[in-house]
Amino acid sequence: MSFEKLVEDHQLNKVEQILHLSDNENSKWLTKKVLLNGKEIEFIMDSGAQISCVSEDTWKSVGKPKLTGLPCKGKGFTGSEFFMLGSFIGSIELNGVIENLVTHVTSEKLNLFGLPWILKFEEKLKYPIVSSIDWNSEKCVDVLKIEKCNSGISEFSV
Repeated sequence: MSFEKLVEDHQLNKVEQILHLSDNENSKWLTKKVLLNGKEIEFIMDSGAQISCVSEDTWKSVGKPKLTGLPCKGKGFTGSEFFMLGSFIGSIELNGVIENLVTHVTSEKLNLFGLPWILKFEEKLKYPIVSSIDWNSEKCVDVLKIEKCNSGISEFSV
């Protein structure tokens, strides 16, 4: 459907909602590498996901831990269905903190670090773990130095 048709339909109240528009060339995921059962795995950080899950390939790469629960279908935000094979308790390590958390295995090819995990780690670490800011970049460090200098604060403490 063309953009013009979307606008026309919206103006005529034919559209109830638009769930997602993206330009694939500019789409980027916020990702983070964590240890899952001792193996480094890259996850998409997804605060909209109500579960955290790994692909079947990732599950196999971390030793195929025994799955509990019955295979079932799930639905994503867009309404698309996916198959869930089961779940296991995974040992997740992020920034020196280790948590044993429910990890779902899906037929999808993505590893999602969902809201339950995000909340757990932010509670333990006492700082946000999902951000598009690269705090280690030279530009960011320079800005923080300027802010510190202008604030008159000699040291930051938590």
